[in-house]
Amino acid sequence: MRISLVLRAVATSWVAVIANAAVGFLLTPYVLHRLGDEAFGVWVLITNLVGYYGLVDAGVRSAILRYVSSTALCSARSGLSFCWLAWSRA
Repeated sequence: MRISLVLRAVATSWVAVIANAAVGFLLTPYVLHRLGDEAFGVWVLITNLVGYYGLVDAGVRSAILRYVSSTALCSARSGLSFCWLAWSRA
């Protein structure tokens, strides 16, 4: 059961990547025609900068979310051993 769940998640991820690429490929001529050359260049520059931000982020947002939630959980529960266990699995 666990393997089928992983395979389904991988397949869904690849379908999303392919759909994103297809939409971008099919939408580019329309956007280029509607915006013009200069505005399209600015649009491409902005979307590339946003994409590079995702690479630079490198998991910082998810790490912050994990540590903030585990800290909130530790403060909600009493017991030092539980907090030590939560932080040691990081």
